Amino acid sequence: MGCDIHLYVEIRSKKNKEWGWYSTSFKGEFSNRTYGMFAALNNVRNHWGLKSLENRGIPNDIGNEVFHEYYKYVTKEETDNENECSEEQANKWVNNGSSTIISRYNSKYCSDPDWHSANWCTPKELKECYNQVFENKEYDYLQWVALINYMKTFEEEYDVRAVFWFDS
Repeated sequence: MGCDIHLYVEIRSKKNKEWGWYSTSFKGEFSNRTYGMFAALNNVRNHWGLKSLENRGIPNDIGNEVFHEYYKYVTKEETDNENECSEEQANKWVNNGSSTIISRYNSKYCSDPDWHSANWCTPKELKECYNQVFENKEYDYLQWVALINYMKTFEEEYDVRAVFWFDS
């Protein structure tokens, strides 16, 4: 069974930080599983002993779009909606250690039990991970190069970060 990364680029105005974080158009899964990058980003599938970023978890201040991708709305009753879960189910996931429950918008939300190893990084940190993984290679993984350069285009006017997690 493979492991996938779910990655979203978020930006926040340097002048008006109170506006909070919001997602850019870059989001989703990478089409290839570059396990070396997964290892460097948060020690996932780290068969090489690579140095990974500090595990910071999912940021408390993530923007709305990323929030709703990572968390399910907790309902009182059973539901068939994939973006929701019952309070009973959420409690089972929390009790077995696969989820956490938080409050936001005066409601309860539960992290998806399939998600693990959430973290975030700056463009500089992402570039350092890339350099570590591909330092002696004769080729580049263009998706990662494109992501790094995409994030760098925002740095003058915005705080920018990649927020990501994995599923197995």
